[in-house]
Amino acid sequence: MFQKKRLLAGALALVMGANLVTVGAFARGESRSTSTQTSSPEETVYVNTYGGDSRTVDFNDHWRFNLGSGDADPNYNDSAWRDVDLPHDYSIEQEYSKSGEAESGYLLGGTGWYRKTFSITPEWKNKVVSVNFGGVYMNATVYLNGHELGFHPYGYTSFAFELPQEYLNYEGDNVLAVKVEHQTPSSRWYSGSGIYRPVWLYVGPEDGILPEGVKVTVVDRDTVRVDVEQRGEEAGEEMLVDILDADDQTVASARGCHTTIQIPDAKLWDADHPCLYRCRARIRREGKLWDESSVSFGLRQIAWGSEGF
Repeated sequence: MFQKKRLLAGALALVMGANLVTVGAFARGESRSTSTQTSSPEETVYVNTYGGDSRTVDFNDHWRFNLGSGDADPNYNDSAWRDVDLPHDYSIEQEYSKSGEAESGYLLGGTGWYRKTFSITPEWKNKVVSVNFGGVYMNATVYLNGHELGFHPYGYTSFAFELPQEYLNYEGDNVLAVKVEHQTPSSRWYSGSGIYRPVWLYVGPEDGILPEGVKVTVVDRDTVRVDVEQRGEEAGEEMLVDILDADDQTVASARGCHTTIQIPDAKLWDADHPCLYRCRARIRREGKLWDESSVSFGLRQIAWGSEGF
């Protein structure tokens, strides 16, 4: 599909190539001044619109950021905040301080707020929509339209929260807010602060394959075990599992949520020839495709002997 960015106030349109394959993403820019500084210049606030049938959606561009105070209220005026794209580290933007410590690079961290305004199309009604964070450092509290979705304290692990359908607004804008609290010292090495890894949306049927629900375990140099997790299961449905090579050609297949597959003439991964396979899981109901998810993996052989690896 494509992504289009439109600045309404300046009547300037920029058409950009798609970075998402099967989802339409539009960002409209609205210029408005803050309510507390009427003499300040107008700021452009982008509102992304998402829809389509893609399972994963890039959610990294046009976040608003403020170091210090903030609010999760969708009506809060954040037009004076900075527009940032993720990943983002707000520690590295600060001045070095003698009151800091070496592990944080003498940067103080502090509290940062992120807000993203977006709208969605009706295709996502009655589907499971979740927001997935690759990593936030640290003590992240996530809100949707003023409702707290959850808290994730640890800064080095990925996490996700479902966006409940009863909180989503299909008739207007939605606001996802993230409060990040980084009080130093907190780490033995430089960690940075903020949403420092990518963010994406997962969209799927209520009774489909779970996000990251396809797991591949290497059993031998040419054999893998595949486990597929799904919500619910209907009588008569089929779970089809395929292994595809680098040319996207099917080289092995099996059926079932838990299966072991042997890959003929398996090619190993190494730094000079980074061969990757793709494991694709599909649910078929009454002969029709109901849901699909896939994950890439590689096969590598490691030997340990008297001289080491």
